[in-house]
Amino acid sequence: MKYLYFRKSNFSLDEIEKRLQDKLKSENFIFKEVYRQENKFLVYGIVFPEMIEEFVKLDLQLLAFYPLNIFVINQENERIIGVFNPEIITTILNEYNSNYQKFVDFENKIKEIVDEISGGEKRKIESIKLYATTTCPYCAQEKAFLDSNNIKYDYVLVDINPIAAEEMIKKTGQQGVPVTEIIYNDGDSDFIIGFDRQRLTRIIKELKES
Repeated sequence: MKYLYFRKSNFSLDEIEKRLQDKLKSENFIFKEVYRQENKFLVYGIVFPEMIEEFVKLDLQLLAFYPLNIFVINQENERIIGVFNPEIITTILNEYNSNYQKFVDFENKIKEIVDEISGGEKRKIESIKLYATTTCPYCAQEKAFLDSNNIKYDYVLVDINPIAAEEMIKKTGQQGVPVTEIIYNDGDSDFIIGFDRQRLTRIIKELKES
């Protein structure tokens, strides 16, 4: 698992800072400048009040993850915008038997902020992998749903493929199925736990628009 999620940008440091401030204000997030070294580094701490409330419900120690810092590094020909990979947070939260999907949505929101600020091309879906079992009715429903929408995907039966089962658990901490892995062209992945028709519909729309 990568410790950082980052994108490269051709915007100047000042342009990135303005885009970052405008985005965070529009989302009503709490944020402040944490560190600055002129023409080299810029760090903003951001707080998601709703997510803090969720963390407190689970374990006060989880507040150690706040605020999240978005950093900008100024290099000669480009800037790098990044954040501590929120996927790690969702993996830890999964150990608390929490609402995994809610925190996946939170993870994606942070990544979207980094993507938007960078001004780079939107990452594209490269492939889809569906982890399933031979006896799971929800897996069969999702398979039929993807097939009916003419979506290409890898269908992996974890009950007859122990290596794939271990891979799935390592990636998500989940033992139940279905688990859908959305693999992007930057090497990153998102995961959908269970047969979530709403999220899959959005993924299908994204695929057809790309």
